Amino acid sequence: MTPLRARAALLLAGVAAAFALFALVELALRTIGRGVERELVEFEAPEGRLLTRYRNWPDLAKDPARSLDRIACAVAKPAGTLRVVVVGESTAAGFPFAPHFSFARVLEARLRRDHPGRAIEVVEFGRAADPSAAVAATAREAMACAPDLLVICSGHNEYQASYIDDLRDGFGGTLQRTVGRLRIAGLLRPPRAAGPDDPAALDLAARAGGGLVGAGPFLGPDEFARGVARFRENLEAMVATARAGGAKALLMTQASNLSRFAPCYSFHSRPLLPAVAKNYDHHLSELLRLARSEPWSEQSRQLSQALTAQDPDVALRSYVEGLRLEANGRSEEAARAFERALELDGYPNRARAALNDAIRFVAREQDAALVDVVAAFQRATQLAAPGDDLFLDHCHPTLEATFAVADALLPEVERALGLSPPAGADRRPACVDLAPVDDWLREMQLSRAALANGPITAGNVSLLLHLQSPASGEALRLSRRGFETGLKLDVESKAAMTGLLVVELLDRHKELALFWQEKLLARAPDALAAVEAQVKSRPPLSEALRDLGLTFEKGRLVPATFPK
Repeated sequence: MTPLRARAALLLAGVAAAFALFALVELALRTIGRGVERELVEFEAPEGRLLTRYRNWPDLAKDPARSLDRIACAVAKPAGTLRVVVVGESTAAGFPFAPHFSFARVLEARLRRDHPGRAIEVVEFGRAADPSAAVAATAREAMACAPDLLVICSGHNEYQASYIDDLRDGFGGTLQRTVGRLRIAGLLRPPRAAGPDDPAALDLAARAGGGLVGAGPFLGPDEFARGVARFRENLEAMVATARAGGAKALLMTQASNLSRFAPCYSFHSRPLLPAVAKNYDHHLSELLRLARSEPWSEQSRQLSQALTAQDPDVALRSYVEGLRLEANGRSEEAARAFERALELDGYPNRARAALNDAIRFVAREQDAALVDVVAAFQRATQLAAPGDDLFLDHCHPTLEATFAVADALLPEVERALGLSPPAGADRRPACVDLAPVDDWLREMQLSRAALANGPITAGNVSLLLHLQSPASGEALRLSRRGFETGLKLDVESKAAMTGLLVVELLDRHKELALFWQEKLLARAPDALAAVEAQVKSRPPLSEALRDLGLTFEKGRLVPATFPK
């Protein structure tokens, strides 16, 4: 053998050995279950081994006066107990009322009321911002609790910025899809942050060039389609996991705030000359103003026709058209326009129709139970389409609507558990028909005041979104509503007062902003330092202060002095 061939053979042997070592390490990691992030945390308790999504469970549980949702579950199931496990994202977790309240807690209370002779547990294993892959992993680990029924609540987070690298076109996306499945890659992956949904993960205003409509999409059609396929595969895996563990599976469609939450990111569906695009933006802004003040005016009608002729497939245009149609009493047409706006949203932090279709498809093909929450909310809304009568923000239900979710689940859960409805239950009363919300909360050792942080947290999420993409103003309206609701429940809430101070600044209400400043100075002057820090980092806030002639000086808002 010549020296050249010997070196080539040695090189090939080295490469083969490296691949063999790589394969052995990958196989070993899969065998011992390493290289994947654990979704459930294990703790020892007097009743035995517990599983929970909450890493701070010992701190939460040490206060006997704290009324918690069933967020921890003993692995050993008591004899005769029927156990339901709910897996999913923030809606399943009860955001923004977690860890105290969720539809799972309402469902357990209703099941126990209607079936007093049975021991029934409804365990809540949801976590905010989880994509379906994390929900599927949670489902696998939850089988250790021997559930009789697995309830799957997923779909709103599939296209968040953190989860779309493997959906991208081109070599980079292909590489992500390939490498992402390897356990070795999992060892190097940083832990996923646990926190509320961040619908403003992107600088959406920058993508739109500071205007209402951007030039290009955030995800292309093929990339969206890959997201649907990935979602469907994860749903199928969860149903298979449930059955392998001796449990039944129940899937839920994902309802969204359609009529009172504007699309996050609009873009043109066709190329427009820069001057035409700028003019389109100006006219759309004017139409948005008219949709709230004079939706029936001739100017509003003409603007709508002109924008439709130039580019009908702009998400915000469709949303504004929905507002106009709704104001004119054309509810069915308005509902279709609102639904179309979600479908056109370039950064949908709500479940698109294709994802709900995937949920229905998997339920049908896998013969799993299905609860159509979308249809239930469409029946329940008092608006042309579900809006702020049912949602606190973009997708999280109000306190009352959380009871409606439990009502929708109840018959299918009973059927899956083999429970017969109470006698005379042909027309099953809703939870709030059996007893007022406050009575149900009292039974849970809760109150509206104890849950006041919920709407405040939702207000902060909407405020964050407005600061990222302030053009439409819809998120700011939701933010105000959250803070005002929280303040009604807790009149001394410093967080609600701080939020309202920021909202009044952004709405250019100088006197009201100074009113809330005085309230905070008397109660929590440090809160103003946080607002000042936000002013420095958020251009919409700094612009608001300039417009109002205000500035921060020695920790408080004062009239700005301008050089002569």
